[in-house]
Amino acid sequence: MKRTLLALTALSSLVLFSNSALAASSYNQKVSNQQISQSRKEQTYLNNKHRSTPDFQYFIGLKIGGANVNYKKDAPKYLKSEGEYKTLDDMDYSKGFATFSGELGFRYNLFERFAIGARAYAEQSSTNDTTIKNHTTGDKDKYEFSFFSVGGDINLIFPLTNKLDFFTSTGVGYYEFKTRSKHNGHSWKEQEEKHTGVRVGGGLEYKINENVSLYADGHFVKMVTYDKDKRNKNAFKSISEGAGGVKFYF
Repeated sequence: MKRTLLALTALSSLVLFSNSALAASSYNQKVSNQQISQSRKEQTYLNNKHRSTPDFQYFIGLKIGGANVNYKKDAPKYLKSEGEYKTLDDMDYSKGFATFSGELGFRYNLFERFAIGARAYAEQSSTNDTTIKNHTTGDKDKYEFSFFSVGGDINLIFPLTNKLDFFTSTGVGYYEFKTRSKHNGHSWKEQEEKHTGVRVGGGLEYKINENVSLYADGHFVKMVTYDKDKRNKNAFKSISEGAGGVKFYF
């Protein structure tokens, strides 16, 4: 009888131990599953961290840069009376300008590593002063060049890291070149030349936080249509420009 009681006691203890082991195993498995789930959530967050803002958002951008305007050697001739000059050997083939521009656009994240965007811009250049020697009279004549542009670009955006994007840019711009000239002490004469140009370029953008980023880009602009005013010689051919600035997302 004693042996039977001892056997039953041992069996009961074994069952209790087994149940405890199973409960502990189940608890450990549950904790492990929760840890795996949390780890996956954290990984998903890290993978999508480069999307520091919603999939679709607007932005405002401000930039400062420089531009080099290329033109024909006889660019200022339409400002001069016929036969006033024999040559323009002192005139450069290009002029450099500081530029100031503002942008308004949007960005849409299509995939984890690809987004598209578009922007409208307005750009104003500084004034470039030039003095040219008059080969006929020996006097020095003065010229002032500047330009204004408005247009739009389409952007293809390729995130390189969680914070750094590379983007390409293709668009069209309207350009208005203004020139003022003063000959032999006479009053200033003003002319303007209007063009449409095709823009291609690219740049980099670095995200500081969810709403602010720094960016730099460059464009080459080829003039493809010209001023219909026959008094103008359509001298301006292309622009190479680069700039950097800040974007504010909302």
